[in-house]
Amino acid sequence: MCQMGPEFTDVKLTRCQHGCFHLFMGKTTIHMTPAELLAVACEVNRALGVIEPDDGPNASDTPDAPHTPRWSSN
Repeated sequence: MCQMGPEFTDVKLTRCQHGCFHLFMGKTTIHMTPAELLAVACEVNRALGVIEPDDGPNASDTPDAPHTPRWSSN
């Protein structure tokens, strides 16, 4: 099981004045665009088993369409 300190139980998400988001986790702040936040949300849902792999931001309306990545985790 993952061992996390108490500093990671304090998590807050706020919208900044530039229309992006700040994710506060303990002493760490992550600045994300709306698209990056959506990508993170999709990955969290996928990890929790809530959505299928093809339901994320790369999903297509037609199942035979070629896969075109719209974001990168780099």
